[in-house]
Amino acid sequence: MSKVLVIFALILAVFLPQSAVAQRAGEGAADIFTVSQVSVEAEAASAEEARLIAQDRGRARALQVLLQRLTPRSDWPYLPRPRLNDLLDMQVGFEVANERFSTLAGQQNSYLADITYSFRRDRVRSLLRSEGISFSESQAAHALVLPVFEHEGQTAAGDPLFWEEENQWAVAWYETDFSHELLPFVLPLADLADLTVVNVDDVMQGNWDALQFLANRYGVTSIYVAHAIMVDGAQGDATLYVRMTELREAGVGQVTDTRVAGLIDPNAEEPLSGLAGRAISLLSGELQERWKSQTLVSYDTLHRIDATALYSSLGEWETIRGALENSATVDHFETHALSARGAELSITFAGSAQQLSITLGQRDVLLSGSRGYWDIRVRGAAVRELLGPNAQSGATPNASGFGNSGSARQPIVETVTVQPRRQENAPVLTEDDLEGIFGEELTPEQIEERRARGLGDEPGSMQPVGN
Repeated sequence: MSKVLVIFALILAVFLPQSAVAQRAGEGAADIFTVSQVSVEAEAASAEEARLIAQDRGRARALQVLLQRLTPRSDWPYLPRPRLNDLLDMQVGFEVANERFSTLAGQQNSYLADITYSFRRDRVRSLLRSEGISFSESQAAHALVLPVFEHEGQTAAGDPLFWEEENQWAVAWYETDFSHELLPFVLPLADLADLTVVNVDDVMQGNWDALQFLANRYGVTSIYVAHAIMVDGAQGDATLYVRMTELREAGVGQVTDTRVAGLIDPNAEEPLSGLAGRAISLLSGELQERWKSQTLVSYDTLHRIDATALYSSLGEWETIRGALENSATVDHFETHALSARGAELSITFAGSAQQLSITLGQRDVLLSGSRGYWDIRVRGAAVRELLGPNAQSGATPNASGFGNSGSARQPIVETVTVQPRRQENAPVLTEDDLEGIFGEELTPEQIEERRARGLGDEPGSMQPVGN
């Protein structure tokens, strides 16, 4: 390849916006309450009747897929099965693709289609809460998958396949839609820019210096190498051994293994598609379960914390406010004091404080618990000047947002009576508001004083309130 082409490809990679790259690579994360491409089929006396029956069947099937997406595998036998009227009430809408009719006089008429269904978040949440089933609505940031394939005795010179068109394992990944999952995956574009920077040796060896290019280009912090080896059997069958390894800048993360076996049709257009599809389903399912175990919440008991939101601009406050409003674990929050530099909040939430930190962190908002009180701010925002020169001396927040074990005392978390979710009371600010119409701006000393007055000097504990 000429130097001109290589340079041109790299220029494109640098100047093409990351949002455009992510969109072309599979859209990344999408609405988790949408179930896409449900295949439906029905027969009836008329084509119209067959269409309605098929759509109703697909609607029920889509809801079961959604409920399984949100809940742990151990609870699947107990998932509710709503009636048709309830299903219609829970639905936002649906989109039909690949619609086919078969209409023959004097015979049953058939209808086939692929339908995408969208459901109402509040109704699905209420359904699970009424059944006492814990669930997760926290969608992780999208991660990049790099599929590597080896076929023992078949691949030329035993070399693994990566960017090559003959990589059937990669084809199966590209044909799977992960955008609505709690842990969404994207696949690389495999264009000239990718090919000229990263090769199969970089992927197999976990060379982060090269993989950093892909991480930056696709806006991810995790890259999963899905390495599959197919071994032929003696009776036209084969076994697919797969190891999926998470790579991050800090090193190797979780490792997941699976193995599937079955018959292979060498005359099929994609002979590996059956085995590959099963392996991908097992791998994705295991990783989804691990993510749910970290973010699963029960609404049987709610907790409350008092926190100070720190920001230096309208944009940072809107980010904090939006993260609280859209967090599945936050039941409601109230604003008690507000200025152009900070706000005093009470946050009522389900699950643990660490789960709350994880869900907020997915929206780039950091919850820090140390020194006897809670901070909430946009990740990377400067707060030292807001709190004063000695504010950060007590502890350094770790990756989860919590202070290390050297903190003087832990923040208070109160247990509160469960109440129905209500609209949050958070002011929507404008640029004029930030010019000072709240009155006198809170100083760092006033923030510290308000904290001390609100929390007292008692050690952190779980204190019941109310009845």
